[in-house]
Amino acid sequence: VMRSNGKNTARPDIVMFINGIPLAIIECKDIGGVSITQGISQNIRNQKPDYIPELMKFIQILVSANKNAIKYGTVGTPEKFWMVWNEKDTEWQKEILSRVVEGREITKQDRDLVSLFEPTRFLEIIKDFIIFEAGIKKVPRYQQYFATKSIVKRLTIDKEGGVVWHTQGSGKTALSYHLAYVLSDYFAKNNKVAK
Repeated sequence: VMRSNGKNTARPDIVMFINGIPLAIIECKDIGGVSITQGISQNIRNQKPDYIPELMKFIQILVSANKNAIKYGTVGTPEKFWMVWNEKDTEWQKEILSRVVEGREITKQDRDLVSLFEPTRFLEIIKDFIIFEAGIKKVPRYQQYFATKSIVKRLTIDKEGGVVWHTQGSGKTALSYHLAYVLSDYFAKNNKVAK
């Protein structure tokens, strides 16, 4: 995907398509002196009218990555709100990476990209975890994603209650949105009434 209007050219490094629809852009930066903040700036710049705003209409997740780190946001996310995805190494990640990474050490970038873009999870994030709050599109922080999954498991499978500990600014409101949506979807699919 490239656009040139005589003044500006925009060519994202990687555009992810599902069924022909562009849903994610990844800007890849070389670890040798180029910060991932440059990739964030490129993603933000590409949303402007003189670049590729038409492509951004469909994009759900924007990523800036290098070997040691990734940060992600969505269309309209200011640079200061781009986040990292911190997930412990899991067997499912290792199994996927063992099939696609050969002859080199597995990096944090590899693990984080698998964590965000494993097909089932990526579709789940798009369907259940991207929200609009006061007209602003928001993607989940990793802790909101995992807290929602944990709460749903405790309520629907374990049949237990519990407490979720939050601090100021941790995203309690967004977590509530995610939880309400996922639970309502669960009860609708299972013909159950929430009690």
